[in-house]
Amino acid sequence: SLDEFVKQNNATHKGGRINVNLLEVDENLRDETSPLFGKEVIITGALSKMTKSTAYTIVKSIGGIPKDGVPSKKTRFLVIADKEYEDETRKKKKAREKIENGQDLEILSESVFYDMIGVED
Repeated sequence: SLDEFVKQNNATHKGGRINVNLLEVDENLRDETSPLFGKEVIITGALSKMTKSTAYTIVKSIGGIPKDGVPSKKTRFLVIADKEYEDETRKKKKAREKIENGQDLEILSESVFYDMIGVED
């Protein structure tokens, strides 16, 4: 189950920079119907239910494109940790600029992200 996957991955991933190319993919999580499938996703802030590395592993396993860094012209989703969602961060400012310039980019709270990937509250 996804909950088991989160538990196992949280135990093995600690902080620090994430090399998204080295994330282990779980093919059982692949979901071509997910809104994240084939889309670039950036996650920022300390998530409450899982490490950022685990979240990126789930994104990559679903078939999304995890990216660590600031939003670019390819970014489709910026996920912001709930406790930082109201803050005006550098990544959020950059995302807002891109949205104002017509880019199809969504800023999501951590809670909305969990709903999208099917993590229970």
